Amino acid sequence: MCRQKFRMTRQNIASDPNQVDFRLALCNQYIHELTSSGYTVLRIDMMTEDLEWNHVEYNFTVVDSSTKYQLHIVCRDSCDYDSLWLSDTALFCTFDEDNDNWKQRDCAVDHRGGWWYSWDAYCTEGNLNGMYPDNLPNEKHGIFFFNWRDWRPM
Repeated sequence: MCRQKFRMTRQNIASDPNQVDFRLALCNQYIHELTSSGYTVLRIDMMTEDLEWNHVEYNFTVVDSSTKYQLHIVCRDSCDYDSLWLSDTALFCTFDEDNDNWKQRDCAVDHRGGWWYSWDAYCTEGNLNGMYPDNLPNEKHGIFFFNWRDWRPM
């Protein structure tokens, strides 16, 4: 079911505003509105398989759709675990909108989900928006945060 939803194009999603997929497509617009209103702190809490906890905090904003929801992100706390610094100024990428500036790859297809992928990061060092891979915990498919090994978002 996740793969089916992922394979929908922006045009398919926009055709029926009563569908859940349409409402999910609006998430970047909502994030833009929140960050434009001053809600600009992102905290990510992580836990290893051994129940070791840690976190990282960012100052961030998401620009509007005219810039393809460009991300601006800077670590503000616990920067040893920063896996998003190479995504600063990245444009949001989806299956049908390859904005990663990498001609040989389509990062959204390779990583099975929309995210702020960038050629600078060889797609990304941290993806919190992919499918959760119970059987692939150490691969860059689905959800991962490269600088925090063997973690799960909480």
